[in-house]
This record gives sequence, C-alpha cells and structure tokens, in this order.
Amino acid sequence: MSCSLQSSSDLPLSAILDVGLADIETYSLSERELSNHLVSDRFVSLPFRSDRPFDFIKFEHFLRHQLSENIFRAKGILWFQGQDQRYIFQLAGKRLSLSPDAQTRPTQNQLVIIGHQLNPLQLHQQLSNCLTNQTAALALL
Repeated sequence: MSCSLQSSSDLPLSAILDVGLADIETYSLSERELSNHLVSDRFVSLPFRSDRPFDFIKFEHFLRHQLSENIFRAKGILWFQGQDQRYIFQLAGKRLSLSPDAQTRPTQNQLVIIGHQLNPLQLHQQLSNCLTNQTAALALL
C-alpha cells in the first residue's frame, strides 16, 4: 500500500461528498434496525478528531505497518504538518486515496474508521502517535 500527496484534480469536492444525490428516506433503515445489525455483526464505527496536524511520515507508517486487517473503510479530512491545505482521505479495503482540497485552510483532523472487532483504545493511541506536538488532541467522540 502506498501513500502520497497527490496533485489537485478538476473533480469538485461536491461530486464526491454531495449528500443530495440520493433519496435517503427510500434507502434508510430505522435506527433500531441499523443498530441491531451493527451490534450483531460486531462492526464498529470509530470517529477520531484532533486539533493537531498529523506527521505525514508517521501517518504513512501507521497505514503501511499498523493498520488492522479488520478496518474496511475510512474517510476523513486530514491536516499534515507543513501543508497549507487539507487533504481528503479515503480508504476502502487495501485501496486508499489522499487528495488535496485547496478550498479551505486546515485547522483540524476529522476521520471515521469502520471495521470489524476493532480495539478503539488501541486505534486511538496509534492515531494519536501520528500527531505532531503542537496542541492537545481531541478524544474519540
């Protein structure tokens, strides 16, 4: 698995993240149905937020050497030390993309990880270890 800071693309962010493209009422499960399904299958959704930037080398090391095989999906807006823009991060299985988003200046990392039988404390510690020492991190929500 390789990771690099890609050059900008002509694809607008709204084409990837636009929430108005589907009728949510048609496809949504009730909260109870969804909750029971996730619990019975032991799937976990773990959010991670930080007001410190990631160290790119440490984050790449995490992806290459520490990422659990049980992580199936991850998505977020990331901030790397020394970068004047934020990055859109997506991971699906073994495939990942990291693309610049020049629209806004970075101020925070926001990441959601979905997997099976994950250890939330271990994952939080691994991600926290990838952060620089600028200011205090916000905990898992």
